Amino acid sequence: MTPFQVTIDFLLAVAQGKITGWSTVHVHGRNADVDDSGNPEDITGVGDTYAFPTVATVISAVSTDDTDTEAGSPGGGAEKIRYHGLDADWKPQTEDIALDGTTPVLGEKLFMRVNRSEVISGSDNAGEITGTVDGKIVSSIKAGVNISLDAAYSVADGHEAYLIEGQLSMNKAQTGGQAREADITIQARTFEGVFKSEQPISLMQDGTSVAPIPAKVPVQYVGKTDIRVRAEVANNNTDISAFLSFLLKDLSV
Repeated sequence: MTPFQVTIDFLLAVAQGKITGWSTVHVHGRNADVDDSGNPEDITGVGDTYAFPTVATVISAVSTDDTDTEAGSPGGGAEKIRYHGLDADWKPQTEDIALDGTTPVLGEKLFMRVNRSEVISGSDNAGEITGTVDGKIVSSIKAGVNISLDAAYSVADGHEAYLIEGQLSMNKAQTGGQAREADITIQARTFEGVFKSEQPISLMQDGTSVAPIPAKVPVQYVGKTDIRVRAEVANNNTDISAFLSFLLKDLSV
């Protein structure tokens, strides 16, 4: 009898942690209020412009609602936040910070970048929870969402990231009989470089409009590269979302 082989999809094997040195990361972003100001806005919950830190500092975490506290309160709220990011040497690290409502709480580790934050204990966050590094808000968890939605990502030193797919969408219908329009770009800059636009996409819609980003040949980003998604719109109050999937290669393995 001829032996047979059972093969497994490479991406599935990576997602299952079966391929040494490879991992996956999914970046989600949303800016529900992009305005026609003449200036592009970043697709994050932080606000118009996402400011990447220039100096590594500890994280300051705070909520807009006193219900979000590890001490506990009637009705519950978020108690502890986990921050995923890069240390002063651009190496991956995480830190858990217990909240104290509207009183800022300082972490203990130095962060140069924060790629994601999430609620890991308690209940749904009652207020907006922000994380600040180097005097800049680098993470925002909107009330009740429990995870940051910031389409801003930085590649760790000693790693490579490969964009394998993504999706950009405009989520609100026309107003006043005028269809909405948006020009959306993925931008990247290498260490000490400048942001360059990649894969510009234009959307026009009467309802929700979606643009997939298939990357049959993955786009490579080297270590210490910053990546962001920006949009320029023709209508105020335009709701833009972004989703990016990356393969990560640890070059030390």
